[in-house]
Amino acid sequence: MDDFAKNHRVIAYSRRYAHPNGQTVNDSNDYSVMAHAQDLSEFLKSLDSGPVHLVGHSYGAFTSLITALEHPELVQSLTLGEPPVMSLLQNIPKGDELLGQFVTKVFVPTGAAFENNNHKKAVELFIGGVLDDSLYFSQAPQQQKEIMLDNIVELKAVASRQDLFPPMDCGKIKQLQMPTLLVKGDRSPQILIALINELDACIEGNEMATLTNTSHGLEYENPMEFNRVVLDFIDKNRQTEK
Repeated sequence: MDDFAKNHRVIAYSRRYAHPNGQTVNDSNDYSVMAHAQDLSEFLKSLDSGPVHLVGHSYGAFTSLITALEHPELVQSLTLGEPPVMSLLQNIPKGDELLGQFVTKVFVPTGAAFENNNHKKAVELFIGGVLDDSLYFSQAPQQQKEIMLDNIVELKAVASRQDLFPPMDCGKIKQLQMPTLLVKGDRSPQILIALINELDACIEGNEMATLTNTSHGLEYENPMEFNRVVLDFIDKNRQTEK
């Protein structure tokens, strides 16, 4: 954030069930991307600062995508880091196979660990599966581990709910009206690379950046390259700001 704050007003937005918000898991909570997108759009309206440069990663990227589609007047430019738009798998050869492998490798063991009340193990399995690196959690700095563990409430919902991601097709995505940058890692899981490549095919006139020696962690794994490509993109699409 420090690099971005040198020339921009920067706000790090935390979703309602993410750190540092203290929440408990119950069946009435809405963890869906749509609910978070509604929160984000209302937050942006409350700022009353004009269209923003919206940058999102993973779940946050899907949230940002929906916000930009539903409220284009709020977004000046859009940066999406590997959003899990799972419905696009229907357009991808062997998409069902990729999804099955991902569920078996990531969600099944993560869910089992949560059922056994082994929350730390669940986080380790989920992070290791999504980043395709089983040692990532154990080797992460303590501060980063604490952030991951602080998001257990939301992770448990993501691992157990079936209705988090709304269906979305290319026809809807083509309605994006603002400059869009897609960011992927060259070592990300195959399913996430396939999804963002399909997203790339759906969006007209967008840009794509591939971070070297990087998996799904993107800005955590390769902050220097991530900051450079995103800031360059924002600066190219910068209007007069309040």
